[in-house]
Amino acid sequence: MGRSKDNALMPVAPCLAEVPQSYFDMRDTIIAKIKETSVRLIIQANSGMTALYWEIGNEILRRQSSEGWGAKVIDRLSKDLKKTFPDMSGFHRGISVA
Repeated sequence: MGRSKDNALMPVAPCLAEVPQSYFDMRDTIIAKIKETSVRLIIQANSGMTALYWEIGNEILRRQSSEGWGAKVIDRLSKDLKKTFPDMSGFHRGISVA
């Protein structure tokens, strides 16, 4: 299972024909699990972000309702979020729709 070079045994991978089918089955199972888990995590992350955005929007509407539009809730929050999370994007004021 190896070649000798200067009294050292150098491992050599077996040729493809010598690899047992059980290895390919295991490999395919692991690849499928990795892909499945990746998709599931992406869906969970998207779902979580959607819930977060809804909560943020709902809180903004409550504040605007109690403090009034002149309180500039969105403007203040936008600046504070940009300052707190400088590497994240999407905290600009945007267009408000009544």
